[in-house]
Parts: sequence; C-alpha cells; structure tokens
Amino acid sequence: MEDWLQSLQVRWLDRLQTKLVLPTARTLYLFGAILCVVAALLGLLIALAFQLGAWQPATTQKVPDVVSDSPAAINFNRLDAHFTPPSNVRFSVDLPSLPAPLTTG
Repeated sequence: MEDWLQSLQVRWLDRLQTKLVLPTARTLYLFGAILCVVAALLGLLIALAFQLGAWQPATTQKVPDVVSDSPAAINFNRLDAHFTPPSNVRFSVDLPSLPAPLTTG
C-alpha cells in the first residue's frame, strides 16, 4: 500500500512538474530573454541616434588679424606705486563707554 501511495505521489508530482512548472518557467525565461533583446536593441538605437546627432561638419572660423607684434609698454611708475608699502599708517582706538561704574562682581 505504501509503495502504491508513494508511486502515486511521485507520478502526481511528475505530472505537475511536466504539465505546469516547466512550461511556466520556460515561458518566463522566454519573456525575460525577449525583454533583454528588446532593451539591447533599444540601447543600440539610442546610441545610433546620438552618434548621428554628433556627426556634424567641423565649423570653421576666421582667425583674427594680428594687430601688433611688439609687446605693450609697461608703466613702471604705477607698478612701483603698487608694490611700495603704505606710509604714515595710524591706528585710532575708540574705547567703548561703560553704562555704569565697575563693581567687584
């Protein structure tokens, strides 16, 4: 009797696996693979669109004419005035006024 029940259980599980679990798993794997292929193709199309947008002829601009080859004259008097230290510097300290005479506390 036990052998019969065990064989019935094994056959029932085998049928369940064959009729339901394996086809469901295959279908899910198929949908997953299709989604991966579609995502890869979509990524390639987006990359191609960006590449086509980046392919543009190089813009050419005229270089401005050279005005003068000689360097600009430097005013050394202004430069010396800039680097000399200040003179006649004076500090005036304003002491704050106290509202009342100081106490020992």
